[in-house]
Amino acid sequence: MVDSGRITRGHSGAANIYDNLLSAYRFLRDSSYTTGDTLYRVVAKWEPDYEHSTEIAMGYGQTVDTIYISGDTVGDYSWHDEWDDWSSLHEYGHHVMNRCAKPYPPYTPGEHFWYLEYPNPRDKGLAYAEGWANFFAAGVSDSIYQVNTIKGIGRTTANDTTYYHNVENPWDGSHFISSEFEGGPWCEGAVAGVLWDIYDSNNEYPYPYYPSGGFTDTTSDLMTQMYRQVWNVFDHYKPPDTTSCQTIFEFRSGWYYYAYLHGDTLNQITYHHYIADSVSAKPTGLFDSLIYIDVYLRWDNNDEADLDGYRIIRRGKIIFGVTDWSNWAFIGDNTDPNDTTFIDTTVLSMWYYQYKVTAYDTMGCESEPSDSVQVSIPQSCPVKSPMRVETPIISCISNLKLSVPEGSKEIAISIYDCCGRVVGNYNIRVKKEDNCKIKLHNVNDQLPSGVYFVHLETDKKQSIMGKIIIVR
Repeated sequence: MVDSGRITRGHSGAANIYDNLLSAYRFLRDSSYTTGDTLYRVVAKWEPDYEHSTEIAMGYGQTVDTIYISGDTVGDYSWHDEWDDWSSLHEYGHHVMNRCAKPYPPYTPGEHFWYLEYPNPRDKGLAYAEGWANFFAAGVSDSIYQVNTIKGIGRTTANDTTYYHNVENPWDGSHFISSEFEGGPWCEGAVAGVLWDIYDSNNEYPYPYYPSGGFTDTTSDLMTQMYRQVWNVFDHYKPPDTTSCQTIFEFRSGWYYYAYLHGDTLNQITYHHYIADSVSAKPTGLFDSLIYIDVYLRWDNNDEADLDGYRIIRRGKIIFGVTDWSNWAFIGDNTDPNDTTFIDTTVLSMWYYQYKVTAYDTMGCESEPSDSVQVSIPQSCPVKSPMRVETPIISCISNLKLSVPEGSKEIAISIYDCCGRVVGNYNIRVKKEDNCKIKLHNVNDQLPSGVYFVHLETDKKQSIMGKIIIVR
């Protein structure tokens, strides 16, 4: 950074920028949120009366780790300069997202809005990216107000008029009418407000109303969480199909994924800021059973019209010893919303396992986890046989192909629907020329499309349970 001539007037813009960025860096490093190696470095391009070539007041270049800062506000449109601490911290928040939580949400270059929803669908990722940057600046500065001087502190012509907005009550700002504040999941002010209300220690009961009305707001903000919990979701949660949150919906799913408490309060906070999609209800009726050495799970079906599937999470610990439970971890994804079953074939003998299930909708919004169930895997589990279902997806039962252990002479086959009702029973003689491969013939081929379970048991009492899907 260049600071030519400013020291002689008793002010150093370069020193102020450096102090802001150093404070942000230490805020993360000293609390072990991340390391200097992860953050690498950031370059701040600034000099007195410097004007960015694209006529933006501030900016961050992802590919070059560069923050651009205007010098002593040089245009009527430009309200940010080296003396506006929040602005430097905001841009450093973008740097943190780019370095620690890739990929950066997609967007197209252009203006962004604190108080309006982004009209261009391609820019909706900006709501989360800009909302995070504003929340980050508030956390580092420990202030809910973003305050910018309009003319620049260093000049003799400076006046005291300020531009500001309020992170806690984001409709409170100097550059728009409060009733114009739209809120919602694609509004950066609302996203910043959600993140701040999760973190801050100021309980609001009842919440102050949004001036624009529209929602019957009888909720409250009674949540006070550590910054570390917010950081863990931001930095570590990996939604389906990407490696970091791209929307506030995915952030909320990450909160549930890590089993942080106060899910009802979090929904009140998001609802308060007009993020009022219908979250799927948490699944109920989760039931487990041990079949051979596999864990079979089933649960009641959710009835939301926009339901898109279920996710299964698990944790475990050794039966003997004083080890703690492992962290909850994702182990499976049912992308068919009508499939309320799961078979875990990765369990180990002499372990306890606990399972939970979540539901998610077509927007990726995820429910709170179901109540957990626990199963213990005994030591005396026999070695798995090579018996298996060869064709898990079929158009009719007569196309079902099975592998059976060598030496088997007879196999009993039972087919169950998702409710556990028997829909078919067959006993088949295994012929030598079958070469341990059998195919059903002369069976009930009237079963409709859906998920079914096939239980196989040989004359040597070897058995397994397999899942099949009939698609007509």
